[in-house]
Amino acid sequence: MPGTGEQADWTQRSLLMTEALRALDPEAEVRFDAASGKVSLQTVLSTWQVVEVLKALGEHAELIDDGDDEDSDGGGCCGCCSH
Repeated sequence: MPGTGEQADWTQRSLLMTEALRALDPEAEVRFDAASGKVSLQTVLSTWQVVEVLKALGEHAELIDDGDDEDSDGGGCCGCCSH
């Protein structure tokens, strides 16, 4: 589990991700799970748009299988974001 400094870092990073995604999708939401270290997103943007936005922020973003067989154009997990 992250310490206080790490939690503050993730809070700041989550805010930056939310701001960047909301520039393209005003309803976008970013959630960080401290226990797992994973970030989950709710957005209408395609997966590839999300990955590009996160990479532009300097985040490492990769697709992970979220068990959803639907097309990966939005709504799924784009993966784990780490610096």
